[in-house]
Amino acid sequence: MSMPEKLQEAVPKARRARIRTLIQHCEELPTVPSVVKTITQLTSDVNCSLGELEAAIKADQSCVARLLQLANSALYSPDANRPVTSVRRAVLAYGLNAVKNLTMSLTVFECFTTKNSAEIAVVDTIRLHSLAVASLSKYIAATSAREIDEDLAFCAGLLHDIGRIVLWHMFPQEYYALLTHFDQASDVEISKAEFDTFEVTHAVAGQWLGEQWRFPAPLLQAIATHHSTHVANPLIATVMLANALADMQGIGLGGMVRSSGLDALLRMLGLTSKYVDDYARYLEDNMPNLTHIVSGT
Repeated sequence: MSMPEKLQEAVPKARRARIRTLIQHCEELPTVPSVVKTITQLTSDVNCSLGELEAAIKADQSCVARLLQLANSALYSPDANRPVTSVRRAVLAYGLNAVKNLTMSLTVFECFTTKNSAEIAVVDTIRLHSLAVASLSKYIAATSAREIDEDLAFCAGLLHDIGRIVLWHMFPQEYYALLTHFDQASDVEISKAEFDTFEVTHAVAGQWLGEQWRFPAPLLQAIATHHSTHVANPLIATVMLANALADMQGIGLGGMVRSSGLDALLRMLGLTSKYVDDYARYLEDNMPNLTHIVSGT
């Protein structure tokens, strides 16, 4: 191999290593202004209910990720055998005033400060997809023949694409360009486009962040394997099924969905094909509310 060829081979490896280093030093993820405003108002109200605060936090994957990071830190959760996997437990572990401080420290997507409507629309699309997958994951957990924790399923569904937020945060112009190109070329698999550009996919970026932020193992596995062809367990199958059905409904940036893959997921969950229509109706019925949450109106 000639020296130029060796150098060409080293470039992608060096970029992958650089991205992993950046993620290892990542202490924040961007969110949207409406989330920060709502949570700040709630935590400033002495009469704020835990349910209201929980709902506001669960509207945003960046806020949930940061909260779980702190709740599972050595300071707040010294017992590694009892990881915090729900927003409610995280709020109780972390405390109301600390949640307020956390929210005030959150950064905001730059496109919201520059009022770039095209970029804001893509951010909202990512958020809507994650909320749809989270909501449907919880519903699948409730209706599946398997024993699946509903709150864990919700968090796994909400955080499955957290790697997209990571890549957008670190490379806003490049990642936005990639997503808009993908939108115009539906035959291109987004994970391949990510790997060709960054030498990592959003699943890998999310996994690296989750490892650094001490996410519980079930959440880490859901983030890392939600595009896998192997169905590891019912929780993973739940998130994968919810993700596939959301894509089929056009909720999000799209993706390749194979009917054979759906059959395998249903078998893992002890379900028949009739549930596909039921879950599709669930998404359709809940879309107005999910869109309302994302728009913040």
